[in-house]
Amino acid sequence: MVGIITDYLTHCKYTRIIKVNVKSTKKETCYFSHDANAKDDFKIMLLIEELGLEGYGIFWVLIETLREQQNYKYPIKLLSVLARKYNTTLVKLEVVVKNYHLFQIEDDCFFYSSSLNRRMQKMEEAIEQRVIAGKISAAKRKQKQIEQLKQLEVNLSSSDSNERPLNECSANAQQIKENKIKENKNKKIVYYPKIDLDNRNKEEKSEFWENWNKSQVKKQIKTDRLENLNIASRDNQIFD
Repeated sequence: MVGIITDYLTHCKYTRIIKVNVKSTKKETCYFSHDANAKDDFKIMLLIEELGLEGYGIFWVLIETLREQQNYKYPIKLLSVLARKYNTTLVKLEVVVKNYHLFQIEDDCFFYSSSLNRRMQKMEEAIEQRVIAGKISAAKRKQKQIEQLKQLEVNLSSSDSNERPLNECSANAQQIKENKIKENKNKKIVYYPKIDLDNRNKEEKSEFWENWNKSQVKKQIKTDRLENLNIASRDNQIFD
């Protein structure tokens, strides 16, 4: 039994959370707080004693009808409409409205419930607070998005600045390579020296050409280094 009651209370609590959180025009139009011990109020007890539970039902029909009105008031002249709609009599409705101090009469034209008005005022204030809180939260989210966009722009700008020198270096290196190829094409043809080797034997000829090739390689390396230094100087580049 305890388990059943606990499950029921949990279900009621969950249902109430859903009702509070879901923003629905229909819900806000129909909802109002209701004391669980309303039946124990002395005025209600007198009503039940004289009119029975029918009178108690008429009371809640009137309260619910008031809740549906924009200003929580209802014309007394239209009580006959309620009587026909809910299968009761005009006399009974007028007795409940006028005889038990459960409702207040305004200019003999309208009736309302002070208790209902107080409850609805609290509810409207709570709704207004939620609306304000929602606007503040939306403004904070918008401000955060603006700050994130600004930070993104800063990051992108910084990224562009970092990539620019790399691109420039790459372009300079490519230009150096192209210049080197171009200059190599324009190099003079190296002619072998005219030396009389006819009178030398095979070993002497081999040794001569080996020494000569080494000297040419050294000259070429030195020339390349000078050319590279010259090109790097023009393009603000340094080669080791």
